[in-house]
Amino acid sequence: MGVKWKQLHINNACVPVCVAMLLSQHDIQKEDFQIINESKRPYLIEFNKSHNSFTAGVLIQSSKIMNIVPNNYNLELINNEFDEFNNYLENAKLLLKNNIPFLTSLAQGFIPSIGYKQNRSKRGHAVVVYKFENDRFYFFDPDGGINRNKENDFDKVKDFVSYNIHENEVQRILEVRNKFVIGFLKEQKNLESNILNLLTESKLVFEKYAEVSREQAASIINKNGNINYDEFYDYILRIIKPIALDLKNALLTIPNPSNQELNLISKLDKLFKNTLKIQKLLKENPDLLIRDHLKSLSEMIDKIQLVAIKVVNKVIQKCH
Repeated sequence: MGVKWKQLHINNACVPVCVAMLLSQHDIQKEDFQIINESKRPYLIEFNKSHNSFTAGVLIQSSKIMNIVPNNYNLELINNEFDEFNNYLENAKLLLKNNIPFLTSLAQGFIPSIGYKQNRSKRGHAVVVYKFENDRFYFFDPDGGINRNKENDFDKVKDFVSYNIHENEVQRILEVRNKFVIGFLKEQKNLESNILNLLTESKLVFEKYAEVSREQAASIINKNGNINYDEFYDYILRIIKPIALDLKNALLTIPNPSNQELNLISKLDKLFKNTLKIQKLLKENPDLLIRDHLKSLSEMIDKIQLVAIKVVNKVIQKCH
């Protein structure tokens, strides 16, 4: 069974969809939204204390999370990161010689696909490598710049999502980010589920979310009640976006959401829209007195926290 191309449906879900492609090699057919939902990402949030930032939903990409679905099929996603390209190349060739595809991360703005703008963006984008022939790597790209809002037939979009790149050019693209990552599936047995522990840890983070949000908001307001636009934007990226966008997108993958889950999605959507409104006001008026606006966000976050804890608690109960 060969690896099958899978389409990206969810923003920022290039890693889950690449895992789905790797699973297809084992005759296990999944889509990105199924990987996200089955790995419990709609209920997961993490806090990075050193950066005072959250990661949630579709962007949680730790090995233990990425392995939840493969482990159900006695498979383990092995992630290796190499210090330089030659080691990467040696391991890549060995895997492909044994017909083992792998996921890797390329700087998206350097990918020579007709669907991408060659804007030199160093943002990482996960793709699957399935063949090496005549010094060229062959890739399946889950995005390729195609329309995500419809189901695309591979034969019609293959010029965008299937390409090959000479190994010298691959080296150049990888060295832009200096990340030489290979992730592949390996058969394993007697794998233990850690979902309950992950959900419990997530609940503890949700319980601290509102408090951390208030502390971070207070830290960027000056004595006159104003705030620098760039600092507010950074606050959005670290604190608001992880739940208002990344967690919400994960929740949207639930096939039959409960009333509480629908309520949480609605509240997160309102938080996102209100945050964008404040961002626009601040951009138009740098002297905006923002304290009252942040207070309204804080009140919304308090309500979101209560609902999120209830939602996660319910999932934890089902796991017992």
